[in-house]
Amino acid sequence: MLAPRWQKVWRDVRHQPTRTALVVVSIAIGVFAFGSIIAGLIVTQRELRAAFVGTNPASGVITTTGFDEGLVDAVANLPEVAAAQGRRAVAAVVMLDATAWHIETEDLSELDVVHLAVGDAVEVTFDALPELTLPGVVRAINAQGTNRQGDIVYTAVVDLSQSDAHLRWNMTATVVKP
Repeated sequence: MLAPRWQKVWRDVRHQPTRTALVVVSIAIGVFAFGSIIAGLIVTQRELRAAFVGTNPASGVITTTGFDEGLVDAVANLPEVAAAQGRRAVAAVVMLDATAWHIETEDLSELDVVHLAVGDAVEVTFDALPELTLPGVVRAINAQGTNRQGDIVYTAVVDLSQSDAHLRWNMTATVVKP
């Protein structure tokens, strides 16, 4: 006697052979597709690895305070070294100067930009410091505007003539021509 599961399988094969064939074909296609994806992954990984090795990646880095072509040639002539290349790197440190502030507008409309010129005196107020008003001078105005949600806006740079200890980077400011 067959188990109930196998009885159902044989009954489905006898009474609905087309449906059973479609299920078998669907499973076969799925297994084939899965195998194709795995085979593609294996081939891609192998080719990427071969391409990377083909670029002859650097396997060592020497850091020194200074070098000349003689050092590069000496390293290149070592028997274990296939090729050597010298590069200069420059380290830079950016220091904040909190005594000279510059305000850059993000929303100077095309209606307002025509009333502003380089060298104009302006007043700058800050949302976080409503009692503070600082004088400034327009240093630059971009000649080309950008489209921001359908409005054409321009960028202007204002140099503040004075500073305040309460100012912080990225504070929201309003620039007004008196």
